[in-house]
Amino acid sequence: MYLNLGFVSLVSSCLLLFANCSPIESSTAGSPGEGPAFLPHQSYKRAPATFVHPGVLVDKAQLDFVKAKVAAHANPWYDAYNAMLADPLASSTRQPSPFPTVACGSSSMNPDTGCHEEREDALAAYANALAWYISGTKSYATKAISYMNAWATTIKDHTASNAPLQTGWSGASWARAAEIIRYSGAGWTSSDITAFGNMLRNVYLPEIIGGSTSNGNWELGEILSLSF
Repeated sequence: MYLNLGFVSLVSSCLLLFANCSPIESSTAGSPGEGPAFLPHQSYKRAPATFVHPGVLVDKAQLDFVKAKVAAHANPWYDAYNAMLADPLASSTRQPSPFPTVACGSSSMNPDTGCHEEREDALAAYANALAWYISGTKSYATKAISYMNAWATTIKDHTASNAPLQTGWSGASWARAAEIIRYSGAGWTSSDITAFGNMLRNVYLPEIIGGSTSNGNWELGEILSLSF
C-alpha cells in the first residue's frame, strides 16, 4: 500500500467521521436498548467569509467535541483515540527521518528514496498533534513539532515520476498537523512556523499547483493538499 491505510482510518474515525456526527435519539434510531444512533448533522451554512483557525479538515468545535467525548471515555471516540495512540507512528520514541530530496518512482518504488519516510513522518506529526489537542499533554506537541521542524530544515525537492502524488499525500498530512499545533498554544516558535510555511510554499506547492494529466487518484491527492 502507498499509505499506512490502517492508521489513516484510525485518525479519520477519531475525528473526521465521528466529529461530524452526534448521537440522536429517535424512534428510528434502532431497537429498544440499542442506544442512540449516530446521525450526521444536517448543516447547509455558507462557508465563513473569513477563514477561522484551526480549520484544516476539522475545526475547533469538532476537535473540542471529540476531546470531551474522549475525556468522558465515550465510545466510539475513546476506543478510536486509544487505537491511534497504540499505532507505531504515534510512538514517543519514534524519530523523524527527513531527506533533502524525496525521489519516488512508479508505485513509489524504484526508486523509493525517502518516500515512505516522508509520508509516515507527516502522519506521525498529525497523530501527535491530535493527541496533544485531545489530551493536553505537552510531550505530544513537542513530538509533532520535531517532525515538522526536521523536514522544514531539510527537504528541498521531490523528483521522479510519482513526485506530484507523493507531494499531495504528504502535504495534506503536514498541513493538518501544522494547523492544530500552530493554533492551539503548543509552543511552536514563530521562526519555526515561518520555516515550515516556506517549505510548503517553496517545495510542495510548485509540484502540485499545475495539476496532473494522470488518473483521478493523482488529481484527488493534489486537490486535497492544495485545499489546505
